[in-house]
Amino acid sequence: MVIEVLYPELGSLYGEYGNLLYLTKCCPKAEVIRTNHKSRPYFADNDVDVILASSMLERFQPAAAEALRLYLNRFRELIEKGTVVLFTGNTVDLLGEYILREEGTREEMLGLFPYHTEIRDKRINSLLLGSFEGIKVIGYKAQNAQLFGKIQPPFIKLDGGCGNNRDDGNEGIHYRNLFATYMTGPLLPQNPLLMKYILRLLGHDDTLAFEEDAMVAYENSLREYEDPALSHDLIWHNV
Repeated sequence: MVIEVLYPELGSLYGEYGNLLYLTKCCPKAEVIRTNHKSRPYFADNDVDVILASSMLERFQPAAAEALRLYLNRFRELIEKGTVVLFTGNTVDLLGEYILREEGTREEMLGLFPYHTEIRDKRINSLLLGSFEGIKVIGYKAQNAQLFGKIQPPFIKLDGGCGNNRDDGNEGIHYRNLFATYMTGPLLPQNPLLMKYILRLLGHDDTLAFEEDAMVAYENSLREYEDPALSHDLIWHNV
């Protein structure tokens, strides 16, 4: 199994490195390739099993989009072939058409999906509770961007928390084996049933590293997220 991590020198926020750590614990024979944004991706000339990208400072988004645009046709081909792709945090913005900054500037992104990002003057902090393919998913997001357009098919149907925008009851994008979500932090360790789902997509044994502990932690967290007394409402902060 080959896992390629795109642009780790740009995207290393919010503990999302935990997704890679857990993948490699569950798949100890996996080869991990880390690709600098100034380098030719390994996937450009080879098949890979997983492509990961994680949150970055907003000022790095144009550089990341420009780097990936050089290999866009190949990236699209791999998505269509069913390569597992996980983009977390604001890397979701890269897959849309453009980012509209609050001062009115527009930055072109990859255009893989017909939505765009609008940067607003307040940050959203929200707990998320929802479901994907019958799997309960929990998480957290912190963003000052909202997605607008045709965001189909979504990743998670929400029961609580903020979606792709304040009026959307869904969160993220799911297309073939591509998963893109604004959820930050170690999504996969926090959601062991989702991790099992992805391992099965990879044709791998779905036994998890630290499975007993992971399930206990997940079930305890899920009870908290499903508690009617817990508010998933938006918390707004000035940027």
